[in-house]
Amino acid sequence: FSELQGSVSTGATQRLQYDTNRVIGDTEALRLNIMVQNGEAADRDRVTDDRLGLTVDYGRGLGTGTQWHLGYSYLRNRGVPDMGQPMGEAADGRLRPLLEFDVPGYDRDISYVRSTDRDDADVHMVTSSLTHDLDGGWSLSNDTRVTRYERDFSATNPALCDAACVAGLRAGIDQPLRYGAAGGMTYDQQGWGVQNVTTLKGEAVTGGIRHQVTAGLDLSWQIDHRRRGAWLVARPEGTILDPVFDARDAVFAWDDRDSTAKALNAGLFLADRMHFGEQVSVLASARADW
Repeated sequence: FSELQGSVSTGATQRLQYDTNRVIGDTEALRLNIMVQNGEAADRDRVTDDRLGLTVDYGRGLGTGTQWHLGYSYLRNRGVPDMGQPMGEAADGRLRPLLEFDVPGYDRDISYVRSTDRDDADVHMVTSSLTHDLDGGWSLSNDTRVTRYERDFSATNPALCDAACVAGLRAGIDQPLRYGAAGGMTYDQQGWGVQNVTTLKGEAVTGGIRHQVTAGLDLSWQIDHRRRGAWLVARPEGTILDPVFDARDAVFAWDDRDSTAKALNAGLFLADRMHFGEQVSVLASARADW
């Protein structure tokens, strides 16, 4: 089959998706799915979320006791992150979103995005899935996934508007925009991940109790590199009612070294759903990780 779908939602977001499945042999098939999205956040200036997705899956041994799938997925994201609007401090010290203070000239469209803000990511995944039927209704499966990801991120974080700031805004006096997280985090991220899960499933009856058993071994490894830096020429500052978008003259310098995080994990898991008759069942499960 082949299918083409399109959708339009709020914020002028459009998405187009194509899905096709082709039989290429007695027990073989190939499936392709493509997705394209042009996204904008509803009622938020300059906030976008554009995506491109691709998935290919090759299946062999379909309809037999041993089936194998090999798949590749790619997701491309090009967007501008929205870190929201400032919180405001009321006279009683309570914090509420600034939009709730009925500030003249302030509405939800105002965002503090600057031209340097971005959330660009590329994710590649290769997945192998093998399932084999054993005697007595039991099955053994092995799933392996390798992932490679990259992310280039920069955002602007508006900080708290204190009681004096709120009072000035409500009196019709614009206030300087304060920033949190040193004006907003900026980082470059790259990493790899590998996971292998072996699972045994089946049913057994002991003493009149029917057991649905799932047991397995979960192995995973991940490494993440993240690089930060500092703005040598700062991005321009604006006001709460009149933020500055153009930051083309800002200069960012990356650090020479990056931070690296690694994780290695092995887990054993066991689950047993015990059926006491047709209407009552109890699920017991356990997992241990090292």
